[in-house]
Amino acid sequence: MNDFAHTFIFRETTYHIVKETPVRYVLFAIDIICLLISNCIHMAVAMNYVCHCEMILFYCKAIRIRLEEKSIHLLEAMKRILDLGTSISQLNSAASRMMSILIIFFLERTILGFILLVVNRIFQVNMWIYRSLYTVIWFSILAFCLGQAARVTSKCDKFYRISLSMRVYGYHNSTSTELDGFLLFLSKAELRVKLFGLTIRPGKIIFIGITFLLIFIILFQTSILSSANFFL
Repeated sequence: MNDFAHTFIFRETTYHIVKETPVRYVLFAIDIICLLISNCIHMAVAMNYVCHCEMILFYCKAIRIRLEEKSIHLLEAMKRILDLGTSISQLNSAASRMMSILIIFFLERTILGFILLVVNRIFQVNMWIYRSLYTVIWFSILAFCLGQAARVTSKCDKFYRISLSMRVYGYHNSTSTELDGFLLFLSKAELRVKLFGLTIRPGKIIFIGITFLLIFIILFQTSILSSANFFL
């Protein structure tokens, strides 16, 4: 497989003496087409997920602004937040399972690209550019998808803080019982985005990112990544 799927752009001088056969070109073309189809499917799933998150964010912002301006009745706000919770539940169903699988794929590609960039021994400009772009692109996709999920959870958490402020300072002619009911409603609304069955929050993503960074620093300091027998 490495023989026909090897990119004809990045190869050592010894490969030039190998006779190029039509079969190799055909198999290489099939490999490229399959890769294109696979990436299109990944892009469709990822774009569907992030667009769904963006629509939830837009709707969440509209409700939050009206609550802060005190221009919406509590009963109407509860109905809209209930609709918001239904949309988040849909996001946490099949779309979440598909996105969880893709997150693993994106993370694998990012780590693999980073390691290959570090242990690169082909000192050519086009190879450095290719492996750098490979790592940056997959990391950007991974960060964008996780960032969208974390943003939804973060914005929805602001509803609870607003309800606490309303309980202290009051809200129109609402009674204390109604404000307590609204506070209890928000505590049970489950307005959280989940991947792998876990709530995605900005703090978790930052913690995981710092952990990976520290692991890579330790691997560099112990010369494990730079070892010639790293993949043995």
